[in-house]
Amino acid sequence: MHELLKTVHNVLEREEFIKPLLKVCAERTETERVGFWSVKEEIIFCEWLYVKEKGNFEHGLSFEKNKCKEFLNALEEEGIFESRMVQEDEKLSECMKDYFKSHNITLLLAIPIWFEGRLFGFLSLEKSQKRQWLVFERYKALYTASLISLLLEKQKGDFLLRMYKTLSSVNHIILQAKDKEELLRWFCKTATEEGMFRMAWVGLLDEKGNVKPLCSSGYVENYLSSLNINIYDESVNKGPTARAIIEDRVQVNNDTETNPAMAPWREEMLKRNYLSSCAHPIRFKGKIIGAINLYSDKKNFFTGDVLKLVEELAEDISFALEHLETLRTKDTLFRAVEEIKDWIVITDKNGYIEYVNPAVEEISGYKREKLIGKRP
Repeated sequence: MHELLKTVHNVLEREEFIKPLLKVCAERTETERVGFWSVKEEIIFCEWLYVKEKGNFEHGLSFEKNKCKEFLNALEEEGIFESRMVQEDEKLSECMKDYFKSHNITLLLAIPIWFEGRLFGFLSLEKSQKRQWLVFERYKALYTASLISLLLEKQKGDFLLRMYKTLSSVNHIILQAKDKEELLRWFCKTATEEGMFRMAWVGLLDEKGNVKPLCSSGYVENYLSSLNINIYDESVNKGPTARAIIEDRVQVNNDTETNPAMAPWREEMLKRNYLSSCAHPIRFKGKIIGAINLYSDKKNFFTGDVLKLVEELAEDISFALEHLETLRTKDTLFRAVEEIKDWIVITDKNGYIEYVNPAVEEISGYKREKLIGKRP
């Protein structure tokens, strides 16, 4: 356990860090099954469960959250949950009773895992013995849970640093981009290369309600080639992209594997390890014209400060689109004035010349530099 603590500052991938923790905890406490569970909106979901007898990990088990209220409330209020007869425990009767029975589990120790001030999940230790939990077993469980919480906080901190750099880069791009396509293309590139998103793409809304990919970057792997999103088609408008456009606000999918709204795209997303995603509407001249889409290879990624920075990025992009249009309009007008054969002179409020077009030079015979600052 001490050696694992040393690695927490270097390991960023949850699976690479948490799986060894679960295995070591099981071996040191001689526990048959040790699991890491996440608490979601509708279910509690087993991310990884180490089974000591088999020497491997199981994944994907879930229970309805509304049937586990008593258990979760006790976990939050007491900071630890212990049961010596799980199959008879009233707090677990509607939640995991059948699961425990099928695996002959009688002893349960659960430790809450907190993140951003809320119950993110819990660590579970399960045994088939009939006795009390020992002090050192509680200590090992608490220690393991605290390391997992530490990892979550570190991942968040590392990402926020990258996001601030990304925000700075995007603001620089805004000043340099010549047109909409270049701006959005560079945004996607910056999001994946500096922000370390798994994938980023921008989709624009057509007259039929389809969201058509304009540009992308990162680990795309032909994902967008067959993507079907239409804001009017209820079979494909429940995901973040369509909802962001329909509701005019950021939309989040924090678990592709269990989120019902992701059903039409789940298989292809999981193939590419898109474990969470978010979408934010893009506005232009007061109308929503599309959405930016960001993907992560980590679950529960788009929360708190991370989401605030994503929103700030999206707002900057919308502002930049308006800015580019204004610059393009001014540039068009300027070229027209420069090329027109009529005499055009612009003065300040006191009558001093500020600008003359080339036609003035041709007609008057005076160079522009001689006329600026003079009265007509």
